[in-house]
Amino acid sequence: KMEKPSKFQLQHSWYEPKRVTKGEAKVYVNQESTPYHRAYHREKITPSQFEACKVVEKRYLAYWLRNSQRNILDTSVRGSSMDAESQQEAALRAKEKLEEITDVMTQAQREVVFSVCVEHEKLGECDLRRKRYRYFVEGLDAIAFKLRLS
Repeated sequence: KMEKPSKFQLQHSWYEPKRVTKGEAKVYVNQESTPYHRAYHREKITPSQFEACKVVEKRYLAYWLRNSQRNILDTSVRGSSMDAESQQEAALRAKEKLEEITDVMTQAQREVVFSVCVEHEKLGECDLRRKRYRYFVEGLDAIAFKLRLS
């Protein structure tokens, strides 16, 4: 028997039965786990804008979360996995990759794009007359153009 989301959950999100590992039972997987996934599945953003969202989240996390936490199971001596110089180089590369996409947006666009893509704050009404939505799609378009995603 498959665990099924409640009626409310099914009405307010998009679940799909999937087999997570081969041979295992199917489980319901939420396809709208972030606000930008929700916007994409409701056709409020284009495929290239959706790809831009994923790039923003990945690059932001690669730069800002590179050294912050250590797995409690990691018993290696602090700093032994990578010497300080290569850590600095990796951090610099991550910073440059992030700046490549942040530099093509205005400050207002950057704030909205980061709040939705990284902090997963609600996008709100998807109407171009609404500033938040307009800044969001304009910022994503700038990134998609820069990275040739469209």
